[in-house]
Amino acid sequence: MPSVQEYLSEMRRDLVHGSGWYFEKISELLSGIREEELPALRRSLPSIRPGMASISNIYELLKTRDDWSTDEARDLGRKLSEFKALSFERLRRQARGTKIGRAVTISYSKAVELFLMEAGVESVTLIQSKPGNEWKVAQREYGKFAEVTLIPESAMIALMGNVDSVIIGFDGIFASGYLTNKVGTHPLCLAAREVGKKVVAVGESFKSSVKPPGNVFMINTRISGKKVVIPLFDFVPLNLVGLLVTDIGTFVSPKVRDVVALHEEFIKKMIPGKGATPMQGKQ
Repeated sequence: MPSVQEYLSEMRRDLVHGSGWYFEKISELLSGIREEELPALRRSLPSIRPGMASISNIYELLKTRDDWSTDEARDLGRKLSEFKALSFERLRRQARGTKIGRAVTISYSKAVELFLMEAGVESVTLIQSKPGNEWKVAQREYGKFAEVTLIPESAMIALMGNVDSVIIGFDGIFASGYLTNKVGTHPLCLAAREVGKKVVAVGESFKSSVKPPGNVFMINTRISGKKVVIPLFDFVPLNLVGLLVTDIGTFVSPKVRDVVALHEEFIKKMIPGKGATPMQGKQ
């Protein structure tokens, strides 16, 4: 099995995958971790991708105690992996009740891919979000089941009339009233509001957090040969989201209390006895 440092290096280099991939990688790492590697993992997690709640949630779980044994850490990794697999199947069931013919989206998300497939989407307008090349993955994967048209960010509002809904993923959804997603998502949601299109946010409950997102990951890029530092994620107010589709339930006009309930449900599964109250998605 690769070492902690090899896993961390891979995650730091990556500029394509979304929050769920990092959750899966860290869960896999924990499942086979060695005793001497656990402190290094705990120290490193906060700096991998600030703004990704899937990572910060695992970090918060590891912070609940200072005396994790190797077996306990491995057991947590297995529980996280099982939770992710189950949440994906539950998310699939939630998505089946939605029918959308034409959608516009940004970046790449496995959760969004699943939703688009289950919703029977026939055409996808894909915004070429930069920096990063994840749009190439989105174009390839979404193109397996729908016609994909790639457009620049500058054309998003001009072509908004050609779609039924805006579908976005999220790297984190926070009780402070925001979600984070690839930079360019906020103007996309504002454009949707301008022309009266619904924004549907799709993601798993392990991406929810009761803590504020803090600083987000910054990326170095070059524009016309000049170095520019920009945030990798946008902060999108929840009031721009018309529908939140998760593995736990579907929420119309999601509120802060819904985010709190999502997070409590996740924590309850990881730490028995935390006592989250039962929740119902509002269909």
